[in-house]
Amino acid sequence: MFPVSTLAKLLVTMLCMASAHAGDVSSALARVLENIGPRGYAVRLAFTDNPDRTIAMSAYFTNRECLVLALENSSYIAEAQSALPAEDRGVLLEGMIAHEIGHCEERHAGLTAADPAIQFISSVAAARDERGRLRLKPVSKLELWGEILADAYMAAYLRRHYPQAAARIVAAQLARRAAHAVVDPAHNTFPALSGESFDSTADETLLQAATRMRRAGLERQHGLPANR
Repeated sequence: MFPVSTLAKLLVTMLCMASAHAGDVSSALARVLENIGPRGYAVRLAFTDNPDRTIAMSAYFTNRECLVLALENSSYIAEAQSALPAEDRGVLLEGMIAHEIGHCEERHAGLTAADPAIQFISSVAAARDERGRLRLKPVSKLELWGEILADAYMAAYLRRHYPQAAARIVAAQLARRAAHAVVDPAHNTFPALSGESFDSTADETLLQAATRMRRAGLERQHGLPANR
């Protein structure tokens, strides 16, 4: 997910207004779904203007449906787009949506944390408290495990469909992850994914490629031989 109130509260405030931002996101979703191809579940897009919400996009998977919930007129999206060339801005939206669909893909596939590579995710990290002091705080291994896969899925999608723009967008995404590591360690995918090429083979699905990249990244991060 991207930097929630409860789902119930969010659903109450959903809007499907035809703003320019909503239109851009809707068009990006259509392109992502066309590029990904058939799935075993439905994907639905909705918008919220909940003032308590700060996450630009998030995904919820229930009853074989992937709900991608986007914040209306997100400042995060606007800032991320402004840092990129104009021709990359629509591609960034596709990447952000692909990240959320990566979460749904993992849940639809029923993947668990059985892969022993999860043991190398630390359960604590340095983070700042409300007074700005550094403290050790617990980190959900499962949350970071899922974020690594979703970022790898996003990167593999961009590398496959937009190879010329992929490097710039993925580098910016991982840089944002690293820059916010102290305040949001559960989303710091940089250590596991930096240095990955994000290439996938013709016979791999994006989920298979992202799963492979997640495991390889953790093994690389900890200096372990791949496929040990």
